[in-house]
Amino acid sequence: MVEQAARSGYAIEPMLGPAEAEATTWRDRRGRVQPSQTSLTPETAEEIGFTYDLSTAAVRALSVEWVDSRLKGALTVGVSRRYLPDADRPLAELHMWLDELDEIDFDARDAYGMTLHVDSGAVVIGIGDRGTMRSASARVRPDDSSWHLSAAGRAVDARTPRVSPAVRVPAPPRHPELSGAALLAALLVHRVMVGIRMVRYPEHAGEIPVHALARAFSGAGADVVAAAAHRLAARREVAFRRLIDTWLSRGGPALRPRLVNALHDIGGDSHLTEEARALIPAAPPYSRLSPQQDHDLPAEARLRLARYRAGYVERGFERAGSAVVQMARPSAPDEPWRLSGLQIREPSVFRLRTSALHGPGEPRVTVSGERTRSVVLARGGFEASAG
Repeated sequence: MVEQAARSGYAIEPMLGPAEAEATTWRDRRGRVQPSQTSLTPETAEEIGFTYDLSTAAVRALSVEWVDSRLKGALTVGVSRRYLPDADRPLAELHMWLDELDEIDFDARDAYGMTLHVDSGAVVIGIGDRGTMRSASARVRPDDSSWHLSAAGRAVDARTPRVSPAVRVPAPPRHPELSGAALLAALLVHRVMVGIRMVRYPEHAGEIPVHALARAFSGAGADVVAAAAHRLAARREVAFRRLIDTWLSRGGPALRPRLVNALHDIGGDSHLTEEARALIPAAPPYSRLSPQQDHDLPAEARLRLARYRAGYVERGFERAGSAVVQMARPSAPDEPWRLSGLQIREPSVFRLRTSALHGPGEPRVTVSGERTRSVVLARGGFEASAG
């Protein structure tokens, strides 16, 4: 958070208190000790190897992403325990985060079995027979509902004090319900905020006009406070109506249909009165960017993120596999590159090597109907395809 604020020009670190040492364990509501995220050291790696049978590990998720100038990775494996767990428990999971990844070689068809090698200069995770992930440092957290029964868990339980149950904090007083144009404005701002947050999902990053939305709603916080400051209800209503009109007009011909379509979706809210619904302007429905348009790729693109999720069945529940790729590509000469996200359902092939993450490459995308069938980049340094 401090780093993100600094990039935006805000120094918030002086406002924070001294950093507290992160707890490596904690107790859940049942009083059972649970492991927290911790640095992957030689001692930690030895403890993990003693607690779990890494030869049974199967990759469930893997992702590699550029964050600023650093390449970061994440790996999740399902793994059997070396101790006797509670009855009818699913496999444990190990979540690992690699902070400065400098080598990756992964093939989803060779994703069974794992080794850990940690020394003072590097963390090397072996995957299958030939796969590897190498980083300067890494963190790990077991997700294991029976961890308190392991040797490590029992040792922690003996030295971790029990705490009293948390005191329930009374709910804050409820404020008067919004109505009319104020409610419509609030729901629209909420919808826009949620829409902007959709860029967290790489496959949707190219669909969200973040810059246009930020321009249209610039100063919305102060404007909402000013509109709500009118004492007379009639004046507040007029102020919020004007505010909605301002946001729509700022959107221009490119963004206005999207905002109007959002208002029509909001119109189904049961809290809206007919008077508020009457404020929604009529407009043709907004048409989202189609997959075919997004697949019109240029001669070069840079791989920014690759994510793989394996399909598997656990306790009768089927989890579907997927592959997501995010590329940066030039939009026009002398203009910033834009992001393009693609998703492949149930991939049968997913290969990723370090070479695909350095420098531009020529993307090749195959589409069938509205589904992406395959993506190849950097002369096969990255390849994903559906079965």
